[in-house]
Amino acid sequence: MIETPMRRIYFHVSPEAFNHGELKAKGSFGALLASDCRYVRDDPDGEFLRERVRSTHYSHKPSRFRSSFVFDSLQDAESFRDRRGMREKIYRVAFASDPVSIHRVCYTAWNMGHFNLEVQAHEFWTTPPIYTSDTELFAEVDLIICGEA
Repeated sequence: MIETPMRRIYFHVSPEAFNHGELKAKGSFGALLASDCRYVRDDPDGEFLRERVRSTHYSHKPSRFRSSFVFDSLQDAESFRDRRGMREKIYRVAFASDPVSIHRVCYTAWNMGHFNLEVQAHEFWTTPPIYTSDTELFAEVDLIICGEA
């Protein structure tokens, strides 16, 4: 079991089952996307576009494909889970080590119907969250599971 003394507790939504003390490896989201040929080809959520813009212009920011995702509040985690309409669990988690960089975004602000997705991708990496809720944080660090929320 991995101890988490004095680490900040966040919330993580996952369809996977975890036990207290387990480690969830960073990058599982990116690996899942990359393994789906149709998703890679169609990029329905603009993930590959955002990653291309990040790697070209904002390489100091964490890659969504190599990151772990968390929420500051249980309310934001519940809102994210409920919007997806899936039966997922919410876990209390901590970063396994101090992240070099954390990126904070409003996940509901990304809109595939935007008039210019390239411009929106740049805004994704440069603009602070525009809402006080629906905020997601990600960093290229593994997560320690601290228990169910």
